[in-house]
Amino acid sequence: MKKYFQAPWTAKDISRILLTTAILMGSSIYFVNQFGLSDNDIQGWILMPMFLLQWVVMLLPIYIFTRGKHKLSTETFGIKKVGLRSTVSLVIKGYLLYLAINFLIGILIVFKGIEIPGYQVQEEILPLFGSQTIDLVLAGTIIILVAPVIEEIVFRGFLLRGLVN
Repeated sequence: MKKYFQAPWTAKDISRILLTTAILMGSSIYFVNQFGLSDNDIQGWILMPMFLLQWVVMLLPIYIFTRGKHKLSTETFGIKKVGLRSTVSLVIKGYLLYLAINFLIGILIVFKGIEIPGYQVQEEILPLFGSQTIDLVLAGTIIILVAPVIEEIVFRGFLLRGLVN
């Protein structure tokens, strides 16, 4: 298993990338705050470029400091081709497991009165994107497709592999 997780980058590379990401993230937040937007002003057409900026800020240092330095492929970051049948099978199994776990948690909440973090009423984020159809499509794309891919690349593909060394 260690062979699977090993990465050619070092702890020094990881710290350099995290520092660069923090600096880029701080400057992008500063840049966005210069517009003086309140929560009521932010709509989907403003949020999408903000999310794109965030993804660039997170992935650009990884690309520059690791792929360029070590001549790495996408498989090094945990991205590999998987067959359609295998993918569909795993998605169905994962969804059924998700439903079973939520059913058990629901039983605990209803019959035992246990409060479980993350299962209380939460603030809705969809209104932040706006109410037009295109705004909701953008929100769905961000929440369902793009955010999980970016998270997997950064945490499992980069940080986990580097920290295992």
